[in-house]
Amino acid sequence: MRQPTIVAFEGIDANAKEAQAALLEENLRCLGYKVKRVSFPRLDTPIGAVIGMWLRCEIELDEKAVGKLFEADFLDYQREMARISKDNVDFIIIDHYELSNYYFFYIKDTPLSWYATMSDLTKRPDATFFLRTEVDANHAMLQKVQEAYLSLADASRRSVYALDTAIGVERMQKNILQAVHQLHLKKRVTC
Repeated sequence: MRQPTIVAFEGIDANAKEAQAALLEENLRCLGYKVKRVSFPRLDTPIGAVIGMWLRCEIELDEKAVGKLFEADFLDYQREMARISKDNVDFIIIDHYELSNYYFFYIKDTPLSWYATMSDLTKRPDATFFLRTEVDANHAMLQKVQEAYLSLADASRRSVYALDTAIGVERMQKNILQAVHQLHLKKRVTC
C-alpha cells in the first residue's frame, strides 16, 4: 500500500487557495493520477457542523474550544486518509490544514505546545504552498496575519513553498505542478 503525497494550501482568506487546489487537482488528473481534494473545516461532518454554526455566529463557543474543534476535525480525517491510502490514491490536496490551526492558536496567545500534541497525531503534508498576497496599507491586520503565517511556517520546519500571487494564476499553477510532480517522483523512489 503506497502512501499518497499530501499537498496543502495555506494563506490569508480570499487569496486563491481554493482555485489553485482545484487547478492542481484537474492538472494531476489529466496526467493520470488519482486525486482526492478536501477543504477544512469539513462542514459536512458532525464536528464540522458545530464549527459551521460557530462561523455563522449561530452559537457562541470559547475560542480555545473552537481551536480544539478544528484539531478534532483534522484528527478525525486521519481515518479517511487511511481509507484513501488503501484506494491507491496518488495525491491528497488540502485547502487550509495545519498551519491555519497553528495560526489560530498563535493569534489567540495560546501556547503552541497546546497545539503541538495534536499535530503529532496527524499526517503532515509533504509540501505546503503558502500563497502570499500583496496587502495594502488599509489592511494592516491582514498583513500581520500573513507575516504570522510565514513565521509559523518557518518555525514548523515543514516543506513550505511561499508563492507570490502577483505572478498570476497560470504561472503560479505551473510552479506548483512542477514542484508537486518532482516531490511525488522523489517520494516514490525513496519508498
